[in-house]
Parts: sequence; C-alpha cells; structure tokens
Amino acid sequence: MLFAQQVDQVAKKLESAAQDPEYLTYIGIAVAVILVIVVLVKFFGGPRTPPDLESGLRENLKEFPPPPAAGQRTLIFNGLETRIRLIVVAPQGKQKQTITAQDVPNLMGDLLRGLQSVVKSDKPRIKVWPTQLSIDGFAPTFHRLVASPDADKAKSKWIRIAGPVKIGGINYLVGMALWSAEATKIGKVIMQPTSWGSDLSIEG
Repeated sequence: MLFAQQVDQVAKKLESAAQDPEYLTYIGIAVAVILVIVVLVKFFGGPRTPPDLESGLRENLKEFPPPPAAGQRTLIFNGLETRIRLIVVAPQGKQKQTITAQDVPNLMGDLLRGLQSVVKSDKPRIKVWPTQLSIDGFAPTFHRLVASPDADKAKSKWIRIAGPVKIGGINYLVGMALWSAEATKIGKVIMQPTSWGSDLSIEG
C-alpha cells in the first residue's frame, strides 16, 4: 500500500513538472546534446582501421595462375628446375634510377645470361617497387608481402628468393617467386650479391 502511494506521488510530480515550460526546455536541450554526442562518436570517436600503405605491393601466390608451357630454356635454382612466376625489382638506396616493368626482362638478361629468354617464356608477373632505403630490410619485406600458400618449414613447390645485386654497375634489389615441380623445404631465401651467379643457372 505504501509503495503504491509513493508511485502515485512520483507520477503526480512528473505530470506537474511536464507542464512547466522550463522543464520542457531542459528536456529539449538534453535530447539535442545526446544527439550531438551520438553523431560525434559515430563519425569521429570510433576506432578506425589505418590504411594499408603496402596494399599495392602485396602478392598472394595462391592466386597465381599455373605457368605456361615451358620454353627451350629453364632457370635452375640450386639444382632444381623452376619456373619464374613473379619478379620484383626496386632501386637501392638514394640512387635516382628510373626503372619500369618493361626494363625488367633486359635487366634479368644482364643479371644472368639467358635469363631474359626464360622471363619471356615463363611470362611472370613483374612489379617495380619504390626505392628501398634499407638494403637488409628488403628481403624480409619481400617475404612478408609475397605470401606463400604453404606454411614456413613445410614442403612447398614455391621458393621465394630476394636480396641485393649489382647489374650493369648499378645496385638493385631483386625478389623472385619460383615454382618448382618438386616440393622442398627451401621456402624462402635471403640472397647475397654473389649468390645470384652461384645459385642460379640456365639450362637449355
């Protein structure tokens, strides 16, 4: 009984307050403030996903088409017959070297005799990255952005190699994704400037 009386008293007070013009003004102001806060939180206060500045450099080897019919020459990497599926080239350091995707096959021919012919027959995807200031950081970055469909240390037909090289007296950073018919645990390799001539050869 006492509770019912208290509820009735509160209802009468609210009804009386609602008839007060100042009360209605305060309610209107409160509603407007709440709406402004909701709008600000929605457009400015919520967490935002930072833009992926490396999106144009990322490659997923799982999505690559199979290699075309083999040409007369084949690239051999440490005794394995491979097909070139991706080539990435970047100027090194502060060199003001202009390079385009159309220049890459000729550069590969200067890197290793006969490699230009393999590039033409294998038809790899060719990318030119911006100038890289960190020589040591290029290979880890290439391995991170060029994703293999297979886990590290698992057998895979994909081999990713990357590192610095001097071509025609100019320093470059080169990365390649190679496909081998034989699955191995090679996975990814950081190349040294002298490794390109010793680890790679042309057959045919």
